[in-house]
Amino acid sequence: DYVAPDRVHYAYRLDGFDSGWREGGMRRATTYTNLRPGRYTFRVRATRGDGAWATGETTLAIRVVPPW
Repeated sequence: DYVAPDRVHYAYRLDGFDSGWREGGMRRATTYTNLRPGRYTFRVRATRGDGAWATGETTLAIRVVPPW
């Protein structure tokens, strides 16, 4: 939201790790530790703080490879 970026709130989830959406508040970064090798999908959605989540979400495919 270019008009009021200070009102944007985020939620995120890592499919294959999280059981549901996590509230991120206004933070624009998160960290996951101790992920097992495998494939995951990271999902992010946003709201302007009015309680209505945007209809779309952004996804990122992630692959964690085992140490060799």
